[in-house]
Amino acid sequence: MRRLILAFLVLVLWGVSRPSAAQAVACNSEKSYTGTTNGTCTAGGTAKGPTPHAPRRPIELITALSSTPEVGSCTILASTTSEQGEAEVRFRAALAGINNAFDFVLREGLLNQLWAQVLASKPGCPSISPPEIAFAFVRQIVPPGPDPWIAPGYALTGKRAFVETRAPTSTPRSYGTPLGPLGVTLRATTIAVDWGDGTGADEGPFESPAKPWPDGEATHTFTVIGNYDVVVTQVWDAEWHLAGQAGIVPGLTSIGRLDGFEAQQLQAVRNR
Repeated sequence: MRRLILAFLVLVLWGVSRPSAAQAVACNSEKSYTGTTNGTCTAGGTAKGPTPHAPRRPIELITALSSTPEVGSCTILASTTSEQGEAEVRFRAALAGINNAFDFVLREGLLNQLWAQVLASKPGCPSISPPEIAFAFVRQIVPPGPDPWIAPGYALTGKRAFVETRAPTSTPRSYGTPLGPLGVTLRATTIAVDWGDGTGADEGPFESPAKPWPDGEATHTFTVIGNYDVVVTQVWDAEWHLAGQAGIVPGLTSIGRLDGFEAQQLQAVRNR
């Protein structure tokens, strides 16, 4: 009896939260790549290849239900702010409410288990492909920023200053997706430096990581004493592997700052 009640509750809630075919987003809709489904789309539209985007603040991506005329209900990768994602969030909140209302359900987590089985039993929408899912994740990644430093903490005018990035150059990550685990490795490639003195000189690109004296190539000679805001931009490639396919998304960036860096003048001191 308990299983029948639980199954009935899941079916009722599923029917409320399940999106209709009219809610599905066509592949040729620009919204497919600006947050509605974060790179996934339904069949029946023109497939659109991913275009690199500047990194931005990550958003949560979840597996949600959608539907197409070909297969009926199916799963997509959606942001929590998309139409399908919001429906999924509401449904999970409803499940949590039921769990809180029934002690035996809370103890055994039966509703959550049943819903996980429902999602696992649904196919991915026909237009979901490994590159689309990988790109949807990768474009949300914010790589680690450099931590610039110029030894010994100041520069002397007329002398070369060497900037160091002091940041990891490779960071492996893993994510769960409807097509299985997605492996992403970020690899630092180059840096660019704005030395803050308005000359536009010695900006790069330089090979990453930037090294200290005497091996570093990211160097600059300040000619005027003062305090300068030095900004280092690190460029990354993201290498991904998913469902037997692989690719690289170039051009991710992160920024580090060294504000108020002082350039001093060396002065001779005469002893009397």
